Amino acid sequence: MSRVPDFGLVQRLRDIGGAWNLYIVALIPPLATGHLVLSSLALVIVCGLAAEALPLRSMFRHAIGATLTLWLTLALLFALGWEGLWPALWLAVPPLLGLVWALRGMGGGAARAPLVALLPLIGIALAGSSYFVASDRAGLPSLNDDFLFGLMAPPPAPRLDAPAQAAVVAAVRGELERPDGLSAIDEDVEASVARAQTIYLTAYLGRPAGRKDAWARGSARCGRSGDCLGRALASLQEDYSKLEVWANSRRRALRLLADAPLQVDLAGPERYLHVGVAGQALRFLVNLLLPEPARWDPRVYGAELGVHGLVIGNPGEEGEVFLPADPILYGFKGVTPRSLKRRYRVDKLEIVLAKLLGLKGHPKTFRGLIEAPELVSLRHFQTTSFAQPDPRSPRTIELYRQNVLLPELTREGMVTAIHEAGQWLLRTVEEDGRFDYEYFPATDRHGKRYNEVRHAGSVYGLFHMAALSRREPRLASEADSYLEAGLRALDRVYTKVGPAPGLPEGSPHRLFLQEDGDKSKTNSGATALTLLSFLERPSHLMRAGDEQLLEGLAESLVRMIDDKGAVYEFWTEALAGGGVVDEPYYYPGEAMFALALYAERTGNSRWMDAAKAIGRRQVRLAAQPYAIPDHWVMQALEVLDRNDDSPDAPWKAAAYDMGRKYSRELLPAHRSPFPDYRGSYRREQEVPRTTRAAARGEAIGAVLRIAQRHGDPVDEWSGAVQAGARHLVEQMWNADNSFFLVDPEEARGAVRMGIIDTHCRIDNNQHAIVALGNALADYPKDGP
Repeated sequence: MSRVPDFGLVQRLRDIGGAWNLYIVALIPPLATGHLVLSSLALVIVCGLAAEALPLRSMFRHAIGATLTLWLTLALLFALGWEGLWPALWLAVPPLLGLVWALRGMGGGAARAPLVALLPLIGIALAGSSYFVASDRAGLPSLNDDFLFGLMAPPPAPRLDAPAQAAVVAAVRGELERPDGLSAIDEDVEASVARAQTIYLTAYLGRPAGRKDAWARGSARCGRSGDCLGRALASLQEDYSKLEVWANSRRRALRLLADAPLQVDLAGPERYLHVGVAGQALRFLVNLLLPEPARWDPRVYGAELGVHGLVIGNPGEEGEVFLPADPILYGFKGVTPRSLKRRYRVDKLEIVLAKLLGLKGHPKTFRGLIEAPELVSLRHFQTTSFAQPDPRSPRTIELYRQNVLLPELTREGMVTAIHEAGQWLLRTVEEDGRFDYEYFPATDRHGKRYNEVRHAGSVYGLFHMAALSRREPRLASEADSYLEAGLRALDRVYTKVGPAPGLPEGSPHRLFLQEDGDKSKTNSGATALTLLSFLERPSHLMRAGDEQLLEGLAESLVRMIDDKGAVYEFWTEALAGGGVVDEPYYYPGEAMFALALYAERTGNSRWMDAAKAIGRRQVRLAAQPYAIPDHWVMQALEVLDRNDDSPDAPWKAAAYDMGRKYSRELLPAHRSPFPDYRGSYRREQEVPRTTRAAARGEAIGAVLRIAQRHGDPVDEWSGAVQAGARHLVEQMWNADNSFFLVDPEEARGAVRMGIIDTHCRIDNNQHAIVALGNALADYPKDGP
């Protein structure tokens, strides 16, 4: 019998011996995501055999092999998550070529061999650095973990075209309006929804008899059983009959249900959301690298709030279900308003899981909840959602994350959005000049908190809106109303401005004093925004004594700058002196902006020198790696740039550098994992927030004007301003995306704080108005 040669392969595999342990790390990502496991195992073998031929000690050569294997595995997963070939080729080819050249270059002598063996690592460095640079310019997905959303997502749900959606809603509406109960639903309509695994029908009732009656919902499993729409209707009516309004008046209840906005959710297949041993190992390794309080778990990529639904229960059982939009509908505390300490995706998922389990409190650790026995059968799914927001109109809308995506941003649409945003801010001004500071539309609740710094900033926003309205013919008739409201809110500011405590009587220094009378809390931010508000007010409305008041505010701000250009947070710290120990984030930029504008108005170089002192320090800080610039600083840089013609002035270059740090976070410059991320700004481990887009729209608008003034290229800045404006308009409450709220009109025009954070607050609209105004000024005049 002839012996089949193995060409030494088995022996070579044996020779690697214990070094195989190094390659286990490369298998963790595919095992954790459930993708490319066999391909990664093949890479382990190939790279292990190749590394065995490198002329280094066993541990070193297989460390190179394991690093290469991990890199190639991640490159393949990255490309799979984005469904693109170019990322895989770009990231994989250089290190593979390095490996080939290393194996071919062994004949160069022992002295060269160690250096040649490093060629695969050099290829990894070359591939990663070049891809990082190209991803900003070539439209390639950025090197971050967003590709995991594509890998972890459950199967898609069936989609219906607009006529089919209208037919389904019409069938439901017709049955609800029948006084004698249900009849057979058209077979074509039933067939259109039969491809869904489950159908959910939701009727939004406002608040006829308390918050618990805000909606009723029915559901039915589809598939082979048939008649799923009819059974879902029966389930909806059964759920509705349990509400208090039904017990009070059956006739009124039936009428209310027939007149309610309707929503249909077609759910796709459910899939287990596993985190096995490999997933736990990956979670442990990533959390070791993350700074506190950031936390990470792979399940968040398959449980994006608003996009993926969750079920707890065994297959075939009803289980506890949250549709994708339910966390938004319920307005869970911690989701809206967000918690600064628990603001990451892991924290949001923990809140939802706790609610699914019926827990009253939140577990201290996500691990303790995620590994609870009740969560063994945690499943996730996607839905296709559409609705009939107006019962009197046959029109249907398609929903994404309980919102309506904006196909494009037109000039007309931007003007309308600015009008709506301004009107909401206008409606929040009360007779005594105080703002209705915040509103929670999911629960129809107004907040009890108040922030005097944001009061001063919103006065600035009203005056800015008045000036913007005068420049835009379609808004000109509204300018006086903003001016009047701004003056009323400014009257409150007058009552808060007083002599700076701790100085001799007769001192010119003035401060915005905290409302509670605790002078130790009097800060530089409120004083700077107060000065900005006075400067934004039309000069012909100056009152007697205002010049002294403005100068006193400026004197106090100068007193709150130390010798290094740092800004004290509190007045008491400035009086004590000794230098700033803990500088606040926003206050330096606010002070810099206010002093620069005041210097521009008065021509007094003293105020400009103070603004430059702050600016030079902020430029140095922003140049540090990973530093995030402040949007107030960037607006101040524009003022400094137009008032400083010296050849060595650093303001323009600094503004461009800060603007690029912002634009690198902009989606879809970094490929957007979800369509409603477009125009938002990415921050690791968090769902995007509109506050970030609004503030950056202010800042990059200033950078855009600097570029226009100097005749420099503007495409990068113009594109960022327009993309951010589109995101802000899309996330503004309007008739189409507020039909499910208890009081849609109360929220209309507010720019919610985030994609899943429905919280409305005056400062968000203030920043958004300025950002939208920047985009409108930059929009082509002959555009639509």
